[in-house]
Amino acid sequence: LTQASSQPLTCECCQLVFWCSNICQARAVSAHHKYECQIGFTLLLKQGHPGIGKLFMIFRIFTQKSVKYFRENKSLFLEHNPSVGSGADDSLASSHSTLFNLARHEPTDQAKVLEVSIVSIVFVRMLTAAGYFAHSGPQPLLP
Repeated sequence: LTQASSQPLTCECCQLVFWCSNICQARAVSAHHKYECQIGFTLLLKQGHPGIGKLFMIFRIFTQKSVKYFRENKSLFLEHNPSVGSGADDSLASSHSTLFNLARHEPTDQAKVLEVSIVSIVFVRMLTAAGYFAHSGPQPLLP
């Protein structure tokens, strides 16, 4: 547990995000917030653009971990198990691989395939614009 500040701490850049303590602020800025702030995600959320909340959550999930994490754990993401999380008796771990197995699907409707493809391209461009891949080195993602 961290010691809360008497006043909320505000992001010096976007002025739209608040933290309860210096420790929480440092954790957020060193992980996800530096990317969210860089591309103005918090402003888009505040303005209430349709569909931005879902994209924001996906963006946050990725940026909480480094590219290095995904490279080191790529086998977890290449081994898709769609039955994980599908039963009421499942015990779900709080991990990116669990989320991957819950969220991954193969759309059959061509319009949905096009939508997912466009959103994926936009998402990768947002991560690139925010500098997420800047320090990841030239290693290939797939074997």
